[in-house]
Amino acid sequence: MSSPQNNENDHPPPNEEEYEEDIFRAIDANDLALVQRIISEQGTDCVLKRISNSKTTLMRACETHGNESIVEVLLSSGAPWNAVDDDGHCAGEYAAEKYPHLASQLMDYGVEVELLLGDEIRTSGAYETDTSYLSEKLKYDANDRLLDAQGDAVMMKWETPLMKLHAEKICDVEHGKESEAVVLNVGFGLGIIDGFIQDLKPKTHVIIEAHPDVYAHMKRKGWDEKENVVVVFGRWQDVIEDLAKEYSFTGAFFDTYGETYNEIREFHVHLPKLFQKSKKEGKRCTYSYFNGFCPDNIFFHMVYNRLIAKELKDLSGMSTTFESVKVDKIDWEGVTGHGKYWEMETYFLPTSTYC
Repeated sequence: MSSPQNNENDHPPPNEEEYEEDIFRAIDANDLALVQRIISEQGTDCVLKRISNSKTTLMRACETHGNESIVEVLLSSGAPWNAVDDDGHCAGEYAAEKYPHLASQLMDYGVEVELLLGDEIRTSGAYETDTSYLSEKLKYDANDRLLDAQGDAVMMKWETPLMKLHAEKICDVEHGKESEAVVLNVGFGLGIIDGFIQDLKPKTHVIIEAHPDVYAHMKRKGWDEKENVVVVFGRWQDVIEDLAKEYSFTGAFFDTYGETYNEIREFHVHLPKLFQKSKKEGKRCTYSYFNGFCPDNIFFHMVYNRLIAKELKDLSGMSTTFESVKVDKIDWEGVTGHGKYWEMETYFLPTSTYC
């Protein structure tokens, strides 16, 4: 370490262009020793440098030689795994083009980082559930879309084919158990999945809805008068324990708005209680959720698929699989809010069971 007395002219700072070029040139040369020496001499900040198109050192390593040792050194020196370039692409996407095994390793790394970050947030008590959405005005427009006060889409009709599949999963149509199903849906929205569940004529169909505008819409549509339907108005956090005691659920679906991964993770903690009675009776229990995490980046989306599958196993003992479903072009005209909540051509439909 330089002493305070040293004149800064004795050690002039490196030219920024050379500073950037050295680390990128070493990566291009696939020279692990040189990469390590540059980081040692110049400090770990050099791994944060970017070149044209805002490409990072990690992206360059993943698109050139795919050297796992260099990638490991960059990550351990602080290169962000989830940085994106000017086109919105991340290092994992660059790796996937030529080095799928490296892309898979980066996914695992991303999962571990997100797990640690989540643990830190929960341990510190820094996270609080935001319930402000419940006081926002929602509206159902003429195009059968549910929009919030900012014009963002809460739910749209393009989800219909997906909701049909979700309904069939949680009602266990595959094994012909739909008439015996006792299912829970958290979040009504447009009621698309609930309509498909009703078509399957389950034994009991419980719906939790927390937003007053949506609840009023449900009542206008007569959902609270259907013979096998139980509508529960309130936040799922406030009613889930009582419902777990009252019903022997065989299926559950989670699709709320205005909540984050922390909330769905909290819901997953309750799954063993929801399915406890049916599981003891030897019945097949199935869970699914709307898989809308990171909807504009396939690599980040796949990281969350792995993250959720891992935590579902750890928290509930359920094993999760994903089915690829093609998504048709979506008409976003009239949605004037902050952005689209789905932008990929493939939807990965999750199914969790006790297998």
